[in-house]
Amino acid sequence: MRPINVKAGQAGYQILIEPGILNQIGRRLKKEKTGSSVAVISDTTVSRLYGSRVMEHLLEEDIKATLYTVHDGEPSKSLDTLSVLYTRLLQDGLRRDS
Repeated sequence: MRPINVKAGQAGYQILIEPGILNQIGRRLKKEKTGSSVAVISDTTVSRLYGSRVMEHLLEEDIKATLYTVHDGEPSKSLDTLSVLYTRLLQDGLRRDS
């Protein structure tokens, strides 16, 4: 597996593509993360296809996770949707160090 590095301003992130990697999400995240909780944010289609599997693998590693689902499509890529997500994250006690 060769990671794909994405530059986003001063920050960035990696995309990992590998057969079966979804089954490793809990183990990989546990190795990398420092917070006690995670938020999984997805659109309805991806959540329907993979949400329960992701949550199951996180639970197997004792990672407290909450799944947040937004509607599919461009209209959900809005400040209104972001505001709703921020509100829900704060209500659920998630912070930057989660």
